[in-house]
Amino acid sequence: MNSGLLRANQNPENKIEPEQLRKALVEYLYYQGLPGIRGSLLAAVILSIALWNDVSNLNLVVWFVCYAIACGIGEAMVREFRRARGRGEPVLPWGRRFAALSTVGGLLWGSTALFLWPTDSIFHQAMLTFVLGGMSIGITSSHTAMKAAYLPFIPAVYIPLIGRFFYVGGEVPIAMGFLLVVFMVYLLWSANRMEKTIVESLRLRFRNHRLMETLTRDKIEAVKLNETLRDEITERERAEEALHESEARYRAIVRDQTEFICRFLPDRTLTFVNEACCRFIGKKSEDLIGHSLIRFVPDADQGGLEHHLASISRFNPVATFEHRVVMSSGQIRWVQWTNRAIFDDDGILMAFQAVGRDIDDRKRAEENLKASLREKEVLLQEIHHRVKNNLQVISSLLKLQSRYIKHTPCRELFEASQSRLQSMALIHEKLYKSRNMADIDFKGYIQSLGARLLAAAAAPGSQITLETEIKTSPLGIDVAVPCGLMSNELISNSVKHAFRGQKEGVIGVSLASDNHELELVVRDDGVGLPDNLDPENAPTLGLRLVNTLVQQLQGHMKVNNALGTEFRIRFPAGTPKGASKEATLTNSPTSMSTNVRYMGTAQ
Repeated sequence: MNSGLLRANQNPENKIEPEQLRKALVEYLYYQGLPGIRGSLLAAVILSIALWNDVSNLNLVVWFVCYAIACGIGEAMVREFRRARGRGEPVLPWGRRFAALSTVGGLLWGSTALFLWPTDSIFHQAMLTFVLGGMSIGITSSHTAMKAAYLPFIPAVYIPLIGRFFYVGGEVPIAMGFLLVVFMVYLLWSANRMEKTIVESLRLRFRNHRLMETLTRDKIEAVKLNETLRDEITERERAEEALHESEARYRAIVRDQTEFICRFLPDRTLTFVNEACCRFIGKKSEDLIGHSLIRFVPDADQGGLEHHLASISRFNPVATFEHRVVMSSGQIRWVQWTNRAIFDDDGILMAFQAVGRDIDDRKRAEENLKASLREKEVLLQEIHHRVKNNLQVISSLLKLQSRYIKHTPCRELFEASQSRLQSMALIHEKLYKSRNMADIDFKGYIQSLGARLLAAAAAPGSQITLETEIKTSPLGIDVAVPCGLMSNELISNSVKHAFRGQKEGVIGVSLASDNHELELVVRDDGVGLPDNLDPENAPTLGLRLVNTLVQQLQGHMKVNNALGTEFRIRFPAGTPKGASKEATLTNSPTSMSTNVRYMGTAQ
């Protein structure tokens, strides 16, 4: 409470504003001025009775009536001021009105020395002076609240009277004039002192009022604070009870968890472990808490664990890591930990909380699976290698056999079959040399295939260039084998027939994906296809094989014969639904039928 009083006294807002003080002085003037007005009217009555026989009765009546009117106006002003205050009207204009009325009253009293002077009676002159003195003291005491009210009043009363005494002359009048001068100065000084006293009294009243308001407000605040503290204490007690219950439930849940739960400091010192973690490691909680968790991690895994914990930040507070744990029996098992970093409000790392599970069986199963997969990869590579060798053997047998064939068309058929076998053998060669047994680097395959075909079938002295633009690589074997065979047939046709009579030429092969479809384009800038050749019903085995492979891939083919020859083949990406690993080519325009089969390698 004392601090509240001190704040009230030291607060700059508690200073009394000048306007506020002037309003208070005007109110004080009106509430104290009414007795002074009535007292001055009584003094006027006494003066009129005393001077009735010594001065002009007309002057006396006129003066009294004027002063009575002024007093009536003053009393009416006091009553109207009180009503105006009730209506909330401004106060300061009323102070100026009262000061004007006080000046008029002073002039009326001062005029008595000019119009009501008893020339022949020293007694009545002294009585007039006495009445004026008493009246001025009474009026001044009621007007001292406002300097503008008493300062013009006192000189207006005394200066005419002093001047009259000095004008009359003589020892007694001059002495009385000097006494009145001293009395007027004293009255002004006394009025000034009284004004300061009133002002200070008002200041103290305002200050006391504000101090009381401050005390009341502090008391109310203290009561509210007391109620708030009581509510906070009650709420805190409830929160503590709820916290104890929650902590008990949490400990029960953590204690009964089958997963490993622990907490450790940034320096890796364990501060909590649950029963499951203790049972797994084979130690009691007191043997674990206070020790570094690094001592239970093999040396080979400690660096990875430290790097993992260092990577956890405020913006990435949760991370999972797998490492081995050394149990009390010396056995080493794999554990997967989900670590969460705990930060304070300033972002400083406080601790780590980890939840782990035993994944040793899963790790061993993964290792067995990887070993089995490695064995299958080696076996698959060996299969591809043997298929490639077998195809090469068949190709070599065809080559040897073709040397004994003198009939040129028959020998060309053997050479075409040999080329097809080599294209399939090249695929298996790429597979067993690749790390991925399911997909083929089609770009490298086309470049190798094209280089072999150009070297084998191009005319001596010709300069044929192969341009490749493969944007989709690698391809699965189910798509790569048909695409390889089609590329082999179309590139072979371009090398053999497109550049007859030409020394130079360009063969282009491109493969791109568009809206879940693949597009294979084989083009050349040669002489083009004969006008009477229908590619979809061609009599040659190569084009019939291309049409059959397009159907197998569930695609379609367009042939452009404007500038050279362009085969544009579109088919769905991936293994076609319902497509067989075995394709059958049948020629049935006549009763003769020829079946050509190839086998893809299933993964």
